[in-house]
Amino acid sequence: MKTDVEFRDQLTNEKLLKRFNNQFELVRYAIQLAENTIRSGREPEIWTDSQNVSFQILAEIAANREEFTELPEVADEPAVSRYEKQAEPSWNDEVRALKEDKKERKSKSKSKAAK
Repeated sequence: MKTDVEFRDQLTNEKLLKRFNNQFELVRYAIQLAENTIRSGREPEIWTDSQNVSFQILAEIAANREEFTELPEVADEPAVSRYEKQAEPSWNDEVRALKEDKKERKSKSKSKAAK
């Protein structure tokens, strides 16, 4: 197996871009491969001393040994916003309530002063 230093010498844009039309396609492919690797929990196909996932992914692409792992289907859950999940009021809700109280007190004091 090749070591980390040997792969670092090979990981150049010119060598990686031979398989792709442009850098954008390379980056999109690397991101998809990294997401798949992380979600599936699979070990990288290329051994490197580096713990950097992006380096490991680029090393796999350079060696033509990348592999997408089939992920299990996840049942669609209804979309719930993060605000609906909160059991207690957020800081913004408290501030809004304080502002409304202040407006009510002002309107009450104005009505008393007008009488």
